[in-house]
Amino acid sequence: MTIQTRSALYMFLVVTLTMSILSAVMYTALLQYEKSQFQSRLLEKAKTTIELLEEVQEVDSTLLRIVDDHTLNKLRDEKVLILNEDAQIVYSSIDDFTISYNPELLLDVQKNGQILYEVGEYDHAAIWYESNEIKRYVFVAAFDTEREKALSIMTRILIWGNIGVLLVTLLFVYFFAGKALSPLRRLTKMIEGLDDTSILKKQKLTLFEGKDEIAQLAKRFNELFERIEQGLTERLAFSRYISHELRTPLAVVMNKIELAKTKSFSATEQQALLNELWMDHERMSNLIEQLLTLFRAESSYSNQEMQDCNFLQLLEESIEQTRFSFPSSEIHLHIADDCIGTEDFDFKGSPSLMNALIRNLLHNACKYGLRPTIQVRLGLENNYILFSVSNFADPIPEIERQLLFQPFFRSGATVNKTGTGLGLMLCKSIIRLHKGDIDYIAGDQEQTFIVKLPCL
Repeated sequence: MTIQTRSALYMFLVVTLTMSILSAVMYTALLQYEKSQFQSRLLEKAKTTIELLEEVQEVDSTLLRIVDDHTLNKLRDEKVLILNEDAQIVYSSIDDFTISYNPELLLDVQKNGQILYEVGEYDHAAIWYESNEIKRYVFVAAFDTEREKALSIMTRILIWGNIGVLLVTLLFVYFFAGKALSPLRRLTKMIEGLDDTSILKKQKLTLFEGKDEIAQLAKRFNELFERIEQGLTERLAFSRYISHELRTPLAVVMNKIELAKTKSFSATEQQALLNELWMDHERMSNLIEQLLTLFRAESSYSNQEMQDCNFLQLLEESIEQTRFSFPSSEIHLHIADDCIGTEDFDFKGSPSLMNALIRNLLHNACKYGLRPTIQVRLGLENNYILFSVSNFADPIPEIERQLLFQPFFRSGATVNKTGTGLGLMLCKSIIRLHKGDIDYIAGDQEQTFIVKLPCL
């Protein structure tokens, strides 16, 4: 069922319920009004009849019966009954309808002065008349045919009126719901026509202006497409870079192997060739290892590795490993004075990925520093772990800093050093997975990478 049809049906049900309640209220109000008016006429009839009989000397029972014969409304089937205080009939109208009474009813009439009640389809009015020494019970009963006619007319009006209102409402809502939802149908068709090629061509959803929900939805879709387009572009470039970075060393290795098969080498030349092959192997191994780590950092698999960790413990382990790999480097760890215990540095994350991040920053500082001294600082700020690595080196040019965390980017100052160009991108992916941040700060002769990580 479409939204248009569902909206029309919902509105139809709401209007149906509302009109039903309103009709019931109107019908009840009319019924009560007609009933009260008719009962008032019955009371007036009772008072007029007894006053004519008892207070006008010229009117006796015979004359009153003649008057009633010519004035009573036959359509209402009126009946008048007058009793004395001993419950004996003083006067009774001429039709054949009888009014029932009993001692309890007479006592109730005398006690209250007048009462109104119903018996079947007939309305009854009873009054207690007392003047001088005359005491009478006066009963009037009748069937209100006018009320029945009015209620019948009102019923027909309400039924056909409700049917008309509901049909108009259904058509109105269906039409305007379709008109209001037409931009959404256009949006759906445009989305159905989008694919990877359309996204890469930066085709956006257009013709949705204003500030309504549909325009906002199109705006959010365009923002999403921009992020997808950026991600697809980066992945395509990443794939090309990977192909190039793996193809080149493989081709070099294959050439060297072919050369070794066709040419005789001395022991010294053979050892040099083996050393070169070993270095090529190490470079490809490091590249593949970093690619696998990067894949893990950007995949949902990493979320299953999240556990309670201690950053200080991981940092000390990584420092020891780095000292072994770079024995000439002097790594100094500084912990902020306001940090009391190791539990201050607890966080939730992946130990293996965080180790990779710390080692990358430490190895970069050791490889690309102008001096062997490396400063590592650890502290806390507003429920965040602050970790920084600094070395003495020429700062990265301003124009290159925005490319620092791009895949395979290498600064001009590092072209003569071995590396894959994936380390900082890997760090960025890992810290993003841990809902943290990483930044670069350049000084005169010092450069620093600062990591901000939420702690427990």
